[in-house]
Amino acid sequence: HDNNNNNNNNDDDGNSMNGYSDYNFMQNLREEWIYECTATNYYDENGNALYIDTKPLKGGDMTYGVYIDAYCNVESETMDYPTLLENRKNGNLYNNNNNNNDDEEG
Repeated sequence: HDNNNNNNNNDDDGNSMNGYSDYNFMQNLREEWIYECTATNYYDENGNALYIDTKPLKGGDMTYGVYIDAYCNVESETMDYPTLLENRKNGNLYNNNNNNNDDEEG
């Protein structure tokens, strides 16, 4: 008599492996999701400090909004979250170390 019934792509809890992967993805996303106004340490081309926070969308979806105040009340008119990520990846954002708009000595 074979007691091993785990040969049907189920994990130890009986969940399908695909469902387990989806669960892990969503669990990690939930744990890493930003739930409060958070400084990015980046600035836009106008010298505004950029902050991110959860931004609800129609239909119950969520994304991040990019804001220019520490309370995340004023949304950036020049930067959305996908653009922020792309610019960060390409090195096209000012940060605390290379913000050319502040602390210039003459």
